[in-house]
Amino acid sequence: KGEGTLAREIKAGAAIGLGHCFLNEKNYIKARHSFLKAMVVHFSDEFSPEAIYHSALCYEQLKKKEPGAGNRAKWLFSDLIKRYPTSEWTKKAKDKGYKE
Repeated sequence: KGEGTLAREIKAGAAIGLGHCFLNEKNYIKARHSFLKAMVVHFSDEFSPEAIYHSALCYEQLKKKEPGAGNRAKWLFSDLIKRYPTSEWTKKAKDKGYKE
């Protein structure tokens, strides 16, 4: 039997909170891991747009260190815009110049 929605929401929120802690420390690799975990493992419609946005930001920050990270950032921002067109996180991605 699968995990309940409330439990997934709580775990997704916790993973995002942890991601923000790592972002504040400029530890983009650990931050990205937390945001991706929120997005994939603890999928939640409430938290996924934020998780996608911030994981894309982490990839953006890592593009000088990791080959392909810039492309992953573009792909994630594009996916965010397609999947969540009315999200506040989509607006932020568009404000950064990203498109579908």
